[in-house]
Amino acid sequence: MSSHRVKTLRLVWIEAFIALAEHGSFTVAAGNLGVSQPSMSRYIDHLQRWLRKVVITGGESPTLTADGEAFLLVARQIVDQLKNSRADLP
Repeated sequence: MSSHRVKTLRLVWIEAFIALAEHGSFTVAAGNLGVSQPSMSRYIDHLQRWLRKVVITGGESPTLTADGEAFLLVARQIVDQLKNSRADLP
């Protein structure tokens, strides 16, 4: 992992991570999100640098690490809270 530090977290990185965890494939997750596979890989790389944790291992058939499993719960809560807050706005 590069020592380059990403300072800003982007929602698309979280969405990409969730999609990857759910689909188990960079290609399928990228297609589901409507992005290219290289973009998907960059999103996951940026997220891991932001977290300072390895959350995914493996190539085309990725596996969540223990940190990845823990972050998946947080990521889903973030997305759910955003969806709920949008629905609650006047």
